[in-house]
Amino acid sequence: MILFLACAGATLDGPPVTRDSLRLRWLQGYPGESWVIAQEGLWWALSDLGAVPGDGALQVVRAQRDEVVFDLDLSALGLAEGALEPARAELAGSAEAEAHGAVDLGRFLLRTLYEPWRYYAITGACLSRPEPPDVEHYAVTTSLLLAGDRLVRYTANPATLDAVLFVAGEGEGEIAEGTFVATEHEAVSLMPNGQFRYAVYDETGALAPAATVGPAGQPGKCRWCHEYRLQTGTPDNESAEGYVDYARFVEQVGVATARSDEARAAVPGVAWPGDLAHDRAEWLAEAFMWPDAARVALEYGDIDLAGLASTDLVEYGWTGRYRRADVDARAPFAVVPVVEDTREGGGDYAEAELPGCGE
Repeated sequence: MILFLACAGATLDGPPVTRDSLRLRWLQGYPGESWVIAQEGLWWALSDLGAVPGDGALQVVRAQRDEVVFDLDLSALGLAEGALEPARAELAGSAEAEAHGAVDLGRFLLRTLYEPWRYYAITGACLSRPEPPDVEHYAVTTSLLLAGDRLVRYTANPATLDAVLFVAGEGEGEIAEGTFVATEHEAVSLMPNGQFRYAVYDETGALAPAATVGPAGQPGKCRWCHEYRLQTGTPDNESAEGYVDYARFVEQVGVATARSDEARAAVPGVAWPGDLAHDRAEWLAEAFMWPDAARVALEYGDIDLAGLASTDLVEYGWTGRYRRADVDARAPFAVVPVVEDTREGGGDYAEAELPGCGE
């Protein structure tokens, strides 16, 4: 369902096909990964930025079993004009692009989807904490995420896509005792393509790159938990007196999910509902962040990995993986840095001009 966007047998010479295109290269990152699998993950990852893929958005330049070079037309993704230009300019002018004629797909994803400020700028996150209209309150006293309480505020019976909003607060105290005070919030809303938009807000209500009070991490970690659906938590949660109960909360998550499904049905090229596509997008990022020797050889050629610590990623069944920062430190040219961790963030975040939501 995604191959209409690419011509696997095409061969293109010279620069990218349009001035808004970025030449990228996919490198096989784990046993069994193919270009078809990688494409499904790519389009899911782009949908997480709000993309609506258009015809011709992807054109293959060169295809091999373990490497595919392709042009991605950033202007054909249905995003706000110029949304990806800072990343395109940065990567297209990099030493990596000069050395290989293309930039690693993993690095592109890490400098857009996994850079909090750029993610916020591309997706149009609100600069200050939004408040749901027609609000209902759900008390989380038994959480799958943290030991303390959480208070979830959300729009009841949202009739439109842009009315869907969930804001979860965490802090100190107990809801049932009336002592709870939220000092940090995470918000989930919907983008026009039906995909979820995530944002973190500090104690002043200002947009923040990552959570510090709770374990939510940066927006990239939010995607790991919510994956391809809105979460309902555990039925063991008793909520609290004066707040909606679990059955009502699940019902309202279902209403919001219906709004999401309606929007997604109009978006071609993405493998909805996204359970497997989400995994494949995750694997694209993690295989880049934790490459094995074979992927490093595809990326940098014969570089010395002696003395570098390796680890096994039990979650994926991957063995002998190296940390991205360690590998990049031995690259034969200067590379554009990425966050330290896809879930927790860290490092020096890329700057971005934040237009906000309606500001």
